[in-house]
Amino acid sequence: MASSDNPARDDRPEVIPSEVDPDVECVRIDLVRDRTAAPPPPDAPMPPPSPASEAVTGRRLCPEGYTPRRRHRDYTLDGKRIVSESPPVPNPEEPPTG
Repeated sequence: MASSDNPARDDRPEVIPSEVDPDVECVRIDLVRDRTAAPPPPDAPMPPPSPASEAVTGRRLCPEGYTPRRRHRDYTLDGKRIVSESPPVPNPEEPPTG
């Protein structure tokens, strides 16, 4: 049996940052294949390309074997406010005058 026939061992990282768009991370396709949504209907309009898409930049968001997804935030928002367990930290700078 060839090593490519054994999907149990894959040394590639599960998630890598996109080299093209800092708001995108690349996830190994074999990890998301089971959780992908149904494809859109054939008559559904295509969304416009993002500013960092391959159509605009000529570069792919992710390398072969990976699929793009929006990067996850490591904080929680309440409207525009960041919700945190820790107390607020004051800005060390003086507020601008004038």
